[in-house]
Amino acid sequence: MSDVQALLDAEYSFGARPHPIPAELRTERKVALLLLLVSRCHGAGASWKSLHVLNWAVRSSGNFHALERVRDGELLPDIPIVRIEPALDRAIDLSAGLGYLERKRSGTFRLLPAGTAVVVAVEAAGALATERALLDRMKNKVTQTMVESLLGGRA
Repeated sequence: MSDVQALLDAEYSFGARPHPIPAELRTERKVALLLLLVSRCHGAGASWKSLHVLNWAVRSSGNFHALERVRDGELLPDIPIVRIEPALDRAIDLSAGLGYLERKRSGTFRLLPAGTAVVVAVEAAGALATERALLDRMKNKVTQTMVESLLGGRA
């Protein structure tokens, strides 16, 4: 019997194995990040589009650099470059259900006192330090015009 045949003749079994979820997609982290994003927006409120743009920007330094270039007028995208992330939409729904966020009639999301308490706890723990540093660099400098250009004018 050859070595290959010996390997193929070995007993085997199939069993379910857990699939690890990447940290950036875990619900607990995504909710904390969402609340942080809203807290860093003007008046602690943000539109759905703005949240997706900021979420995309903090995912990588390359994305953040592209957002800075759009802000500075160096990069004017002729095609949408932001990706809409379903995990963020789930975090929005969960945060609203848990009483961390509310959606105003204008369509903006605002932090509720419970959401503000979560943001304070996240900051006190030193969590999401990279994202906090990036957001502090961009604070109050993301306009709705920038958001629209990055999303390609989607409704």
